[in-house]
Amino acid sequence: MSQTALAFENASFAYGNRTVLTDVNLSLSAGEMVALMGPSGCGKSTLLEIAVGLRDPSSGHVTRNYRRAAIMFQDARLLPWRTAQENVAFALKVDHIPISQAQQQAEEILAAVELSPDHFRCFPRQLSGGMRQRVALARALVIKPDLLLLDEPFSALDRDLAEQMLWLVKKLAREQSMSVLLVTHDRQEAEGLADKTLLLPDLSSVRCAL
Repeated sequence: MSQTALAFENASFAYGNRTVLTDVNLSLSAGEMVALMGPSGCGKSTLLEIAVGLRDPSSGHVTRNYRRAAIMFQDARLLPWRTAQENVAFALKVDHIPISQAQQQAEEILAAVELSPDHFRCFPRQLSGGMRQRVALARALVIKPDLLLLDEPFSALDRDLAEQMLWLVKKLAREQSMSVLLVTHDRQEAEGLADKTLLLPDLSSVRCAL
């Protein structure tokens, strides 16, 4: 049986009197990809924050068995004063990897996300939105996390390229036993790539009906 990397047991979360998540049960095994779906404001991003320990549930329990997590948002959040290659290599600084080795690893993963060598030394302002998102994906992948959180990361990409990036993520998940939690509004994307899908309810509509 695969080791459980992340598990939510009857986990709920509230901002003051406003309930965002209630009784969430979810287990994520090593190498497994799970999609989170639901309307805007239903707590998908909050669940990701709980997953990496940025927040604790108001009730229930969360088990975190991963060693290293990486998260990628809709916004690339690149350092504007660093080139694409430098942004990716910077993620390896915590591992005290020699600069030359970090740069080589950055080049390899940038090539894997379909960026050409001409773009490696471009600053974020010189790249399109889709290119910046691929740099952000490369930055997340280069550290080889065992938990990867994706918060609607490919909205700036065309459909074919978005699918290509997700298939790359799925391939690496299998090869590296990396668990993936993907937030998406695209049912076809979820059904085609995820091993299972969790649909979060819109609690705001419940409150309005009371």
